Amino acid sequence: MRLPLLLLLGTLTGPAAADWGADATWRPSWGRIKHSFTKAATHPMTWIPALGGVAVYASGHDEDWAESIYHHTPVFGSNRKADQASNRFRNAADSLWLISILATDSGDEWFSNKVRGGLVQAGALGATRVASNGLKALVDRKEPAQERGEAEGDAFPSNHATGPFAQAALIRENMRQSYLPPLLANTLTAAGYVAATGSAYGRMEAGAHHLSDQLAGMAIGNFVAMFVNEAFMGGEESGVSLAVAPDGTTLLNFSWRL
Repeated sequence: MRLPLLLLLGTLTGPAAADWGADATWRPSWGRIKHSFTKAATHPMTWIPALGGVAVYASGHDEDWAESIYHHTPVFGSNRKADQASNRFRNAADSLWLISILATDSGDEWFSNKVRGGLVQAGALGATRVASNGLKALVDRKEPAQERGEAEGDAFPSNHATGPFAQAALIRENMRQSYLPPLLANTLTAAGYVAATGSAYGRMEAGAHHLSDQLAGMAIGNFVAMFVNEAFMGGEESGVSLAVAPDGTTLLNFSWRL
């Protein structure tokens, strides 16, 4: 007797992606929100830098490392050049994010889909900024330079890390629905992370942040941007479903979005 449930015949390929931006919604389901939260929280670019920031802070060397980087400026050569470079990298992250939106496959309704998807991602970046500034006010950690009487501002987390790393996360997600060749799509994704890293590190040589501030910014930027994008951009979720073949055989179907 043939078993009706053929587990080994389940399809292991992901579902065909909809046109980028076409499924954007302002009213995601509660299930979608929970799925998006879990996916963003468990992504390596969220939990690895988060744990790294905790480890750096707990080591007791956070202040010492910040002072050493500030005084030696091993990459940019001076505090002023480091600050300028950080801003240039941040601007580059802005540009790369916009390019990644243009490079997505939005189908026949190109303009309207771009607008819908762009508004979702602009909202994700806005939410990232709100979260970052809220934590600054709550934690009230002083910048290293402020402790020397050279600056004023809150250090934790760094906006020069949260924003660019949020954009890097969005670029990464956009390239999953890009019409670009894989090599070019991967290069754009890598460039986004280079720009984000330069933006964050430059602020350390400028004397504005500790390493833990930047690691926290990386985690927060990735989490918030990925959560909002996943929740409001729409599309199919990961899961398992049953399908019935024409001959009556029941098939188990696996699908996922990495």
